[in-house]
Amino acid sequence: MDEGMFYDADYWHDYIAGENNISRKDAAEIMQDLPFHERLRLADSLASLQAGNTVGYAVSYNINYSNYCAASCPICAFYVPAKLRDRTGGGYELSEADVRREARKAREFHATEIHVVGGFNPYLPMEYY
Repeated sequence: MDEGMFYDADYWHDYIAGENNISRKDAAEIMQDLPFHERLRLADSLASLQAGNTVGYAVSYNINYSNYCAASCPICAFYVPAKLRDRTGGGYELSEADVRREARKAREFHATEIHVVGGFNPYLPMEYY
């Protein structure tokens, strides 16, 4: 594949319009043969073709209702093992009032989305959720 065609808007028009799908072979060539920074430039060019210079963003607010968790995911540095609930001071569970208070705080920060996340807490009843 000719690297020069990557920056030709006409080459990508059908892909952006959804009228054509990139082949596995072409995708593999882009990933294997095109240097990293060239791939970044290509991604920027494609994004510009599709959306212009308009960029959007979300203001997210996370509410962590509990950090007690029955799972032990290897990438999580957040949880306190649920089995240690009564033996450690490092865990917490927010009450419904606490969650509502946090949601109001999100409004003060002009959040456009709220993520309510937490551990797999076996001590919270289904009604809590």
